[in-house]
This record gives sequence, C-alpha cells and structure tokens, in this order.
Amino acid sequence: MLKKIGLWVFFLGLSFMSNAVQVTFQVDMSGQIVSPNGVHLAGSFSDVNGDGVLDNDLPNWNPGGIALNDNGNGIWSVTIELVPGLYEYKFVNGNDWTNPEFFSPDAFCEQWLNGNRSITIGDVDLTIPVVCWNECLACGAGCIDPSNPPLIPICLVTVDVASGYNHIIWEPVANSLVRQVLVYKETNEINVFEQIGSVDFNLAGAFEDINSNPQVQANRYKIGLKDSCGFVYEPSGAVHKTIHLTTSPGLNNNINLNWSAYEGIDFASYSIYRGNNLGSMNLVATVASNILSYTDLNPPADEWNYMVEVEGVSCNPDRTLVFSRSNVLNLLSQNLEETLASNIQLSPNPASSHVVLKNNRNESVDQFEIFNVLGEVVMRERIVSENQIINIEQLSEGIYFLKCSGSFQRFQVVRK
Repeated sequence: MLKKIGLWVFFLGLSFMSNAVQVTFQVDMSGQIVSPNGVHLAGSFSDVNGDGVLDNDLPNWNPGGIALNDNGNGIWSVTIELVPGLYEYKFVNGNDWTNPEFFSPDAFCEQWLNGNRSITIGDVDLTIPVVCWNECLACGAGCIDPSNPPLIPICLVTVDVASGYNHIIWEPVANSLVRQVLVYKETNEINVFEQIGSVDFNLAGAFEDINSNPQVQANRYKIGLKDSCGFVYEPSGAVHKTIHLTTSPGLNNNINLNWSAYEGIDFASYSIYRGNNLGSMNLVATVASNILSYTDLNPPADEWNYMVEVEGVSCNPDRTLVFSRSNVLNLLSQNLEETLASNIQLSPNPASSHVVLKNNRNESVDQFEIFNVLGEVVMRERIVSENQIINIEQLSEGIYFLKCSGSFQRFQVVRK
C-alpha cells in the first residue's frame, strides 16, 4: 500500500512539471572578485504559490543549491525548468549567505520582498537579459555617473497663446542613460520647488503646465532628470520665470502696462505688441530688458489686446518656438472701457434671440459693432431706429461687447 501511494505522488509531481518551461538566468560578474566556490542562484523555486506542494524539483532558497556556469567573458548563467508563476530570487557570490545580492526598497529593479529580484514566468521559454551583479541593468549601462550628470537646461518658459497655459521648453536629450526629464515648479514658498510632471527623454522637449493661470501670476520652473536605473537628479540649471503682464487705464485714454521680469537668461530687449485680436498683433515698442513698464499713448479705440515678448532666448533657432510671451490681456474683457456704458442701454441682458439698443446720447450714430472676447468683430450693422432691435440668433453662447458712439456695453448670449 505504501508503494502505491509513493508511486501516485511521483506521477503527481510529473504532472506538475509537464507545463514547465526553460528559463535562463544570467549575471555579469566582471566587476566582482568571484568566490572560489563559484556563483549560485537562490530563490523560491520549489513551491511557487506557497501552498506546501512542490511545484519544481529544485531547492528552495539554498545559497549553494543551483550553480551557474562561467561563460568565460564575465557572464555566468544557468538554465532551469520552472512552472509558470511569480518567483523571487537573487544571485549569490559563493555557496553560502556570506555574500548575496541585496536591493534597497527604492531600487529601480523589479523586486519583491527582502531586497530580492522577482520575475513572472509564463508558458514560453525565457532568457532573462544579463544584469550586473547587484545592479538593475547590464554592467556599464543605465546609470548616470552621479559625479557628472548631463546638464539639461531650460531654454525658455512661455505662455502658450492657444491653450493659455505655461509651457516649459528644453532641448531634447540625446542620452540613452536619461530615462525622463522631470519638471519642477516653485511652490508658494520662495525657492521651494515640487515636481509637477515628467516627460520621456526621447520625446519633444516640452511640457504644458495645465495647472498654471498666467492671467493671475508669473511662475518659476526648473527641470531635473531620472536615469535608467531610477536615480533622480535634482534640478541644477537656472530657474526660469514667465512674464506676467498687467494693465491699467491712464489719463487721456492712455494705457499703462507693467510686467514682471523674465528670469533664466540674459537678453537685450522686451517687445510690446498690441492688436484688435490675437491673430493681428503688431509691434508697438521695444524697451531695454531692465525696463518693466510702458505707457501706450492714446491707442486706437478698437485695439484692446496687449502682450510682452522676449526674443533672443537660448533655444535652438531651428525650433519653431524661440521666444517667450507673457499672458495676453484683453481690455474689453477687463471692462476698462465700460465706464462709458451708461450712454447706451441693451435689453434684455442676458438674451437668447434679440436685444434692443437704445442710445442715450443726443447725437446721430451711423452704426454699431459687436465683438467677441477675443476682440474680433462678429457683427456690424447700420442704426436705423432709436430703439434698434438686433437679431443675435446667429451668435454662439458667451460674452460679447457692443460698441456704439465710442461706448461699450457687455451682454451675454444664452440659449434656452
């Protein structure tokens, strides 16, 4: 009876091994003094799922149980049969626990508990890539020399006109050891930065800060990097700060502009632009880089957009973006002209299909104009009545400005 039970267990063990695959482990010992007892592999090989049943005919965590072969080029390897599952393992220099591998919890290597390597085996044969002893990748690859990390400077930060967010720009990194570029932003404490995102090193050198609000304030940024071993190198280059533009009304219809200084590079001048919409900005003036204010004397009544720009930044001139722009301010949206709005009346407001325009001035007016928030003219008609009915059904929902006789009135279009 005992013989039959033993035979049944033997065949049961064979059934477990029937789905085993060939797995080759490799380690580069070229930088180590190899023990006279050779190199061995230890791991959770006998019981893959921890249920007490033997899955593989291999020793379990025996530092001298599985010997590797010296291939003669510093590479030691061994091929064993394993059933599919998750395994912990490590290489041992020798045949006892005097000199095993051990990884710290923050190591980049895929690992399990107690500083062990880990691997998930499927149902096909597998050759695990060569790794360096006690390192994540092959010897001489993957890790940046911490005493001489590559410098990845920001070449500019700018407000993107299309999205309205801050963009951080750097030159793409041609370095296989760099895994990611890390973007840091100053917090509400001076010179205290926190990471806000990362970009793979082989992608275009740009990052969009979707949590920025350039209309409210300027922001300061740095970039660092992470190498292929997972080590993080804190920012070492210059801090770059965006330009924040503000405006205020002056005497005799003048407009006062003030902006924060761009930081991060040396440059000669600021360029000041003005236009009636974002697509038609014209250069108004150029001032030295140590000047942070300008008064625009009696600007045209229909040009409400202002922007300050820096040229001569350090980006590669072949790139499409070689300047830094401030936020774009629209005077209509700031209601700087609405102080004269009492001269005209619009009702109802909000409106969905039409508004009635009433001019309170005792003078004839030929026409009115309606602008969207970008300063673009979306409607222009002649005035034929003291209480002109204006059909606005063709306008999309949103905020608009009506100009009549030098006065502006804001109104809102809604759809029921």
